[in-house]
Amino acid sequence: YLVSRRLKSAEANTLAGIAGLLCFMGGGIWVTQQHTEGHRPLHLSNITRIPAYYVGVVDDYVVQKPGYQNTVLQVEQVQVNGQWQPAEGKVQLSVPHDSDRTYEVSYGDRLLIKGAPLPVPPPANPNQFDYRQYLANKQVYHRHFLQPQQYQFLGSDPPNPVLNFSILLRRKMDEILKESIEERREYGISSALMLGVKDELDNEILQVYNNTGTTHVLAVSGLHVGLIYSVLMLFLVYVNRTRRQKIAVAAFLIAFLWMYAFITGLSPSVLRAVVMFSLVTVARTISRRPNIYNTLGIAAFFLLLYDPYYLLDVGFQLSFLAVLGIVYLQPLLYKTVTFDNWLLDNIWALFTISVAAQLITFPLGLLYFH
Repeated sequence: YLVSRRLKSAEANTLAGIAGLLCFMGGGIWVTQQHTEGHRPLHLSNITRIPAYYVGVVDDYVVQKPGYQNTVLQVEQVQVNGQWQPAEGKVQLSVPHDSDRTYEVSYGDRLLIKGAPLPVPPPANPNQFDYRQYLANKQVYHRHFLQPQQYQFLGSDPPNPVLNFSILLRRKMDEILKESIEERREYGISSALMLGVKDELDNEILQVYNNTGTTHVLAVSGLHVGLIYSVLMLFLVYVNRTRRQKIAVAAFLIAFLWMYAFITGLSPSVLRAVVMFSLVTVARTISRRPNIYNTLGIAAFFLLLYDPYYLLDVGFQLSFLAVLGIVYLQPLLYKTVTFDNWLLDNIWALFTISVAAQLITFPLGLLYFH
């Protein structure tokens, strides 16, 4: 870049551009290599002998299922032939839920487990959903269905204090909802809508949402963040004039959005939206007209820098494509019909937003969900 600025020629600019793209490509390959745990020599996949015991730390949310709870364990040590040795790898644990406790295990719990985890099997039928690949994209290559007396609690040591605080905050909010709403069904819907916790939703309710095509409402996502942002902007529009007020409003908006992200457990879908809205807010505050394509690119770049495997996540693909469709296609569709009536014009605008998002995500819907 410095050479191209000094020479100021088309050839130098071309070479600098090619070198820059190659650097980004090399950086992407390196970051992906660092995040692919199966390549590491101490990984469970590379241990030739079957361990008798292993120790690890719960490194994910605990999800309620009928009769058991699911989570992910980050392995630290394995015992092979009576000798303990360091090891790495994530194991999907299924822990029996047969006590009065809300959660059998929690994030940060260190467990001693008897036995060895098994590699996730491939799909049994052609064109079946490849659950093994789905878990591999999350760096989970093994799973273990535990029996009640097969594990022992050794202590608590949360690997990520920020995520631990987020999970504890979400659990506290969930407890408040549970105490405030007596009906189990209404509590389950409220918890799913506001916090993204779907543990208490019964199959009948889920089927109703599936039949009406509105299941996405129960998954906390960019839609919720956008609604919160819009409502806050509506209330703060009159105190957003002077430069000092703009800075104060921007700080409040960004803080509130990140607080909501913490309450919902820092899910990837919410993080995507919060990063994008934060960038838009900063751009508006410094009196720059935000380019939504650049905002999308920057948000995607930092999220993929954090975890390159987000690129293979269906939610990541759908959310970015939907926003791209709304930004590019919606203005074209909106201009096809003109209404003088204010109400009809707004209804048409909302309708074209929905159509734009549906059109651009339609190919992915066919690919993944047929």
